[in-house]
Amino acid sequence: MAQFVHGTELNLALENLISHADDFLWFISPYIKLHDRIKKELINKKDCHDLQIVVVFGKNEGDVSKSFGIDDFNFLKEFPNVLICYEKNLHAKFYASEESSILSSMNLHEFSQNNNVEAGIVLYPKDAVTKLANTVVSTNNTCETAMDYFGNIIEKSEHIFRKTPEYKSGLLGFTKTYVKSNIETDKTTEFFKGVSKNYSPSKSYSQSNYQASSFKKQFNKYQQNGYCIRTGVQIPFNPEQPMCYEAYLTWNQFGNPDYPEKFCHATGEPSNGKTNMRNPILF
Repeated sequence: MAQFVHGTELNLALENLISHADDFLWFISPYIKLHDRIKKELINKKDCHDLQIVVVFGKNEGDVSKSFGIDDFNFLKEFPNVLICYEKNLHAKFYASEESSILSSMNLHEFSQNNNVEAGIVLYPKDAVTKLANTVVSTNNTCETAMDYFGNIIEKSEHIFRKTPEYKSGLLGFTKTYVKSNIETDKTTEFFKGVSKNYSPSKSYSQSNYQASSFKKQFNKYQQNGYCIRTGVQIPFNPEQPMCYEAYLTWNQFGNPDYPEKFCHATGEPSNGKTNMRNPILF
C-alpha cells in the first residue's frame, strides 16, 4: 500500500528507510546537506560493506558546493561501498532501499527537513499490491518502474566518486570475507576546483559595515583573533568573513545573510541567534 506522508512523518520515513536497508540505499536529490539524524542513521551502516550507497545530486554548475557541501561529500566517501554522481538537470527527489522508496518534494537537506512544508509518497515494492503504485506511466503508454527510471538516471549521470568492496572467497567458494575497499573513481578535487577557500561574501551582507569597521579598529588594538559565528572555532578577525571555510560552504548553499548563528565573531560568546552574516558581532 502506498502511504502519503508529510512533515515529521516524512522525516521518520526517510530515517526508517535508511535503518532497514541491507542491500542498497539511493539518495537522489538536487541539494544535499545531511541532517544530524540522517548522519546518525548512516553511521550505524558504516561497517556494512555489502550495502551500496548511491548518491545523485545536481544544479549549480558554477559552484557545485551550493548543491553538495564538501564536508558531507567527504563524509560519504568514507563508506566502504559508495557511488556519488552529478546530474546538472536533476530536479526530482527520490530515496530508495530494497524495503521501500519515497517520491518526495523534499531535498536531502537539513533546512528542508527543519523548515519547509514537504510531502511525499512512501512505496513498498515488496508488497504485490503496491508494485503498481511504484510504476511510472509515460505518455506513450509504456510502463517502467520508478527504480528503473531512476536507475537510468544514475547510469547516465557523471560519476564523481566510486568505492567498491573487495572480498576473498572462502572454502569451496561458498563464503566470502571482506578484505578492503578500493577507490575506482575519484574526481573530487577536479570537480570542486572552482570552490575557493578565499571566499568573499558580498558587502551587501554586512548592513552594519560602518559599525563593524569602527569596532574592528578598536578590536585590532588588542587582538587579531575572531571566532566563527556558526561553529565557534577561532579564525582571523574580519567582520566581512566571519565564518570558517567549512561553515561558509554550508551557509552558502542558501546564502541567507539573516540566518541566525550561534556565536559572536568578536568574543566567541554564545549569541543565542542574535548574530548572522549581516551582523556578526554582538554590540
